[in-house]
Amino acid sequence: MRALLLGCLLAVVACGDSGSSGGGASGGGGDGEGGGNSTGGNSSGAGGSGAGVPVDGQFTFGTEEGRVFRVEAAAGAAIEDVSLALDALEPGTLDRRLVPSFNGAWLTLTTDRVICDYGQCLAVVSGDLTSFEAVLSNGNPVPAFGTSPITNDGATIVYSSDGGPHDVDLYRIDREGDGWTLPTLLTADSTYDFNDMPALSFDEGRVYFDCGITQYPEDGGTDSCSVALDGSGFSVVVAADALPDPESPFTQFPHAAVGGLLFQGNWPIGDVKPETIWFLPEGGSVPEPIGEGFTNAVSPCGLRDGRFGLLWLDGPNNRAGLHELTLVSADGSLIAVLTPGIDVLDVGIGCAD
Repeated sequence: MRALLLGCLLAVVACGDSGSSGGGASGGGGDGEGGGNSTGGNSSGAGGSGAGVPVDGQFTFGTEEGRVFRVEAAAGAAIEDVSLALDALEPGTLDRRLVPSFNGAWLTLTTDRVICDYGQCLAVVSGDLTSFEAVLSNGNPVPAFGTSPITNDGATIVYSSDGGPHDVDLYRIDREGDGWTLPTLLTADSTYDFNDMPALSFDEGRVYFDCGITQYPEDGGTDSCSVALDGSGFSVVVAADALPDPESPFTQFPHAAVGGLLFQGNWPIGDVKPETIWFLPEGGSVPEPIGEGFTNAVSPCGLRDGRFGLLWLDGPNNRAGLHELTLVSADGSLIAVLTPGIDVLDVGIGCAD
């Protein structure tokens, strides 16, 4: 029933005349043009041309049904079905963790459109949705566990995977000819077993990420960490004990913000301990409850004009507790719910401006 409802909602908004960059999700059907899942190279179109670059900011997200979408950061904006556009390039049935570069020129995702032993592996798509590339590191598909940010020039990707000194580590790969380099380990100096959900700083010089002693942050023991793009300078940016008496000892989803860092936490605000969004000022050590107006909110993602997105579970018209993508001003006040009635998958959202 939820899949049917989602399809009905998107059928209404995806064909609208405003709000969606990239010219909508038209073209092609489920058969694609490649005759099979991609194992390397670019498929159909030039890519990287600058089309699809957001005008007022943009967010990307996925749903439980294995589809990914993007929407402009504006009230009433149309939702674009990115998976539908990809069907014209490579066939597939499962897309996850769509993440744009800050300038919107590139997108990464994990998908079964790439043949690999893990079922889903990393791919790069141009912002205008005309090219699809299976990311091959030294000729091999790349299994990425979490979000995989890509630089504005499309030349560097950071992702999380196994095979390193910890259960999960961060790696960097760089474009080399028609493929990608061998991975460079970034979290060798981490003191945590699980290093996941990377996000780039605005200047693309550092990576923020979840760093924990357990696989699931909600089990406790997860902090927010940072490392330089060359693997140096590992540090804990916000620890779960930065403030006293959290509901559960973890922080999660650190993302760059104007003047500091956005992240998810659950320390006391007055008489309650809501799970919501917090802000750490640059150079500061005391988090501020910028999301105090949203008593159940997760997964922040900041735009470079100060606005940010989050997933809000208790909006006034959201009795079902759906993860609705919501646009928030730099002072933490509500601008608009961008995906009313749609349950966004809480595995990280992306943003571009």
